[in-house]
Amino acid sequence: MPSPTFHGFRQGTEGGRGIMKAAPFPQDEPARLRDLENYHILDTEPEEAFDGLARVAALVCETPMAFVNMLDGTRQWFKATVGLDLRETPREHAFCGYTILTPKRPLVVHDTLEDARFMDNPLVQGEPHIRFYAGVPLVTPDGYALGTLSVLDHVPRELRPEQLNALRDLARQAVAQLELRRKVNDLRDTIRVREEAEQQLDALHHELENITETVPDIIYQLDLGGRLVKWNKQAERVTGYSRAELRSRPAVAFFREEDHDRVTEAIKRTLEEGYAQVEVPLVSRDGHATPYEFRSRVLKNHQGRPIGITGVARDIQEQLALEGLLRRQRDALADHAARLTEANADLEAFAYLVSHDLKEPVRAIGAYLNAALEDCRSGAQEPPLEYLEQAANTTERLGLLVEGLLTLSRVNRLHPSELEPVAVEAVATSPECCVRYEQAAAERGAEVEVCPEGDAPVLATAPALAQILGNLILNGIRHNPSPRPHVRVAAAPAPGSPRMTRVTVEDDGPGFSDATVARFNARELLGGSSSHRGATGGFGLTIARRMVERLGGRMWLGRSEALGGASVTFTLPAAIEIMA
Repeated sequence: MPSPTFHGFRQGTEGGRGIMKAAPFPQDEPARLRDLENYHILDTEPEEAFDGLARVAALVCETPMAFVNMLDGTRQWFKATVGLDLRETPREHAFCGYTILTPKRPLVVHDTLEDARFMDNPLVQGEPHIRFYAGVPLVTPDGYALGTLSVLDHVPRELRPEQLNALRDLARQAVAQLELRRKVNDLRDTIRVREEAEQQLDALHHELENITETVPDIIYQLDLGGRLVKWNKQAERVTGYSRAELRSRPAVAFFREEDHDRVTEAIKRTLEEGYAQVEVPLVSRDGHATPYEFRSRVLKNHQGRPIGITGVARDIQEQLALEGLLRRQRDALADHAARLTEANADLEAFAYLVSHDLKEPVRAIGAYLNAALEDCRSGAQEPPLEYLEQAANTTERLGLLVEGLLTLSRVNRLHPSELEPVAVEAVATSPECCVRYEQAAAERGAEVEVCPEGDAPVLATAPALAQILGNLILNGIRHNPSPRPHVRVAAAPAPGSPRMTRVTVEDDGPGFSDATVARFNARELLGGSSSHRGATGGFGLTIARRMVERLGGRMWLGRSEALGGASVTFTLPAAIEIMA
């Protein structure tokens, strides 16, 4: 959209004056602009939080104009204004271009016509005829000045120290609002902290709604005896005392007895050293204690003699709550990083295992084919069927390994919404599962028994469960020396865990070695040579275990009490309620 037209703004020169001097860019301008962009504040709608700060700034500093603005690469954009009907101006017209060059201190121009930087500015020579300017940079925790909180007047003037201090405090409130605004947006992406973020946002809105015609902080003045002599309306609202009740009340009367010594010491330090800062709970009339930060300075007369103490008290309970939230976030991030490190180490070991176990059948296939080729070249009478059969069998095993890896990859990418109720018995007898073991079963005369599961479905996907069951049944047949191998599949609710279903695949073979059981159940990675199951056994078990764990269960090895051989048991989340 084109920028709005600014009525009364004039470019160029007048009356023989020189060309207006635009402020140079800060040395860290690219980084500053990136930081500004991260706050997502530009071109947003007006917000009462910032409007209230601008109103309070104008009231405290007794000026007809005030604003909260941000400076991007080409313009100054106003988030809130008082006495100005503007949304943006070219950056070269912005007084605040000079303000952000000194992030650690405000810029005060008592008379713009006496300052060479501003005397020819269109905003000075034309509407709104700025003669006085005071601005405090809005400095982020990363040290970048994104904009300012500024007050303006049509006549030259000065700011009292307490007014300038109040302007600084309001600028910090604006930065705190920016920080909380950004953190709330970040926290919305994390379910773990959603409730805390909403509480912070609600509390912030409640606090900002209470900003009226005064600053949100308590501004006070004490006499040399530590008695209250002046205060703002916020003091009455916070403490609950009337104006008559507050008059000449000792400062220590607003604190718990155990904090009197700290308050007295802060008053003494202010008078002796000129400044003091203390955090102590402020007790209201109803006995409620609220954490407050008190900053006080000695007040002197024109002769330099102390005549009292002036200060600002700020409610810091929101700040303490946010600090606690950030600490919890850091702890959560540290825990996540530790888990990620462990997962990366496990992934690296798994990748090594995959590489090792895929190389063995590839080398074997090459060896068998070379041997067959040599027989053919030597003119052998019989075709090299034995070598070709071995190569074919090894190719089949290699295909199973690759298929397992592909299925594992698909399971890793599954979204929870893609899981569905699956009946174990139906999958175990489905063509997708049977095709994995039916040829081996026919060759060995094996019996595959699938026990009725009753009401024990699982939450998974049919292809993934078919891969797991088919490979386990095939291992029970292929690596079983019994004349007629017997493999049984059973599913039932897991004892003591009604939300889980337990699935067992057992056979009547020699079973796993104790070492293999111990290693697998300790979650060590098994390769093809790690168990009696052969080239696909240990590695196949490792893939099956990873698939089960990705689906929310676990797997372990043991000995079958019914058949006497190997037993592979795994659990998956039950889906009874969903199916019902």
